[in-house]
Amino acid sequence: MPSVEQAPSPDVRRQLEEAAREYRAGRFEEAVRQLRTLHRRVPDWLPAEELLGLSLIATGNPEEAEPLLRDVLVRNPGSERARFGLGVVACEQHHWNPALAHFEAVLRSSPDHPEAHFNRARCLEELGHTAQALQAYQRCLTLDPRHLEAAAHYAALLEETNQPDAARPWVEQVLARHPKHVLARFVAAQLAARSGNPQRALDLLEGLDPADLSPADRAVRAGRRVRALDALDRPAEALQAAREGHWHLEGLKGQTGPEGLYGTPSIRLLRDHPDALTALQSWSAHRADAGERLIFLVGFPRSGTTLLDRMLSAHPALRVLEETNPLAPVLAQAMTGLMDPAHRPGTDALQEPLDRAETVFRAAGLGDSGWVVDKLPLNSPFSAWLHFLFPRARFLVAIRDPRDVCLSCYLQVFSPNPAMRHFQTLRGAAEYYDLVMGIFETQRQKILPPDRVRIQVYERLVDDPAGELRALCGFLGLEFDPAMVHPHRRLAGIRIGTPSYDQVSQPVRGDRVGRWRAYAPALEPLAPLLDPWVRHWGYE
Repeated sequence: MPSVEQAPSPDVRRQLEEAAREYRAGRFEEAVRQLRTLHRRVPDWLPAEELLGLSLIATGNPEEAEPLLRDVLVRNPGSERARFGLGVVACEQHHWNPALAHFEAVLRSSPDHPEAHFNRARCLEELGHTAQALQAYQRCLTLDPRHLEAAAHYAALLEETNQPDAARPWVEQVLARHPKHVLARFVAAQLAARSGNPQRALDLLEGLDPADLSPADRAVRAGRRVRALDALDRPAEALQAAREGHWHLEGLKGQTGPEGLYGTPSIRLLRDHPDALTALQSWSAHRADAGERLIFLVGFPRSGTTLLDRMLSAHPALRVLEETNPLAPVLAQAMTGLMDPAHRPGTDALQEPLDRAETVFRAAGLGDSGWVVDKLPLNSPFSAWLHFLFPRARFLVAIRDPRDVCLSCYLQVFSPNPAMRHFQTLRGAAEYYDLVMGIFETQRQKILPPDRVRIQVYERLVDDPAGELRALCGFLGLEFDPAMVHPHRRLAGIRIGTPSYDQVSQPVRGDRVGRWRAYAPALEPLAPLLDPWVRHWGYE
């Protein structure tokens, strides 16, 4: 058996060259077949092992490729192929930081490696480093202007960061070469919708064959069809598309993990054990001054919280943390002993995660001159605990007609997670709304200081943004800034991680008010759940 150092025979080299031709031609299965034969013949030859690992990845077998490539890297730490392949494997596993490290190592030795730049861009995008991701896509396309996937991903990120004019030529370039490219069609549909042409968006989406799409892509396609059909005033078809989208999401349910902090079991514990709401009250006595210049933006999804956070972000004294949720570990720790008072966490258990959260708030600018808005709508049922932890904090509560809220939650085909799984049916959305807002209202009326709470009604905000924002600034003790009325003017290059990112990129308008009326027959069975809330918030 030849060693790593020994040169293989000319026949072996010819076999590797033939497999490499198959790989370059995209015939990966054939490349794997030939390389397996070669690997059995010369199992210690690194070039063959490297190419076999890459070919296995290309055929959808990263779990078999990974140990092979790791072995190559141990024996040859300078192997770019092995390191690149391990980066791709890490991407497949959604291990973005290790993947990024692999691609950056490749680029240190080969700075003009287009594929490494492309994959580095993907990692940066997933990690939220948007500006760096855009630069990495640009670098890849400079090196290889015909890199189809880089052009499509670059266009998608430009569109998501509210740069539609910059995205358009890249989409057109991809579709000119590959008219059925899935990501490019999705982006083109978004651009059409943004330009006020929902029929063109629908045509682009319906031009894709669902049989050619992954389950996740089928859900995305259905969700975007919903928005186009809704804009075209075709509610029955929009509802059917939403049902299809949620059905596809059911196939992804295994990715959602346990119910978590915002799942129904946790929220029901808060409802069924109201005494637990005061569990932190005595502990918080020594924090009487905590939370000055801290605002909790709460409510319920699809109640206008994204519009509010963009308006607040336009004020120079305010910094919004958009759904980063630094207090989740504190709330989760407080939940651990909810049903067993003997095991309720004390000061020591809560102090460490609380210190970490406060570090995040300070880094965001919380201090003598800066305000921080912690935006997470579904923290509303935990408002009492947030008040006990930060007694000086203010609560800004986003309220919208419950019928529009629940309809919008259902029509958004959200990626599955413990909270959004409730929105896969209209009834599920209404039941979750009733549960969450019922707990919040109990806390607001019995525990939260009235002078620390402002109810912000969405319909009033879009009808009179300047007047409502002046009143909101008065509640905070801040001077009103007219830029708050026009948040869309400051969004170019900013990525907003909510489904309404493209809507808040337009001037404030009220065309979504009362949308529920077009869907009234579908909402009628939910009247026993929603009508009390409609009356409670003053919508009838």
